[in-house]
Amino acid sequence: MSEPAWAEVHRRTVAAGGERYVDPATGYVVFTELFHLRRNRCCGSGCRHCPYEHAAVAAEIRGSLPAPTVLAGRG
Repeated sequence: MSEPAWAEVHRRTVAAGGERYVDPATGYVVFTELFHLRRNRCCGSGCRHCPYEHAAVAAEIRGSLPAPTVLAGRG
């Protein structure tokens, strides 16, 4: 299975110390894992790169979300 187009953009952005990138498929701004680590908590929005495993997302919603995508060795 190939990775989504945004995966490499996320890795490069985090490596450069960035907190957000533009999803190449949608044009939406996405917060990086680094942003969330600096925030130091789950905001409950079901973010793509939540290193807190969507801890503040309601349980009934959390089960329908894809697993957060975080970089190896973090979170």
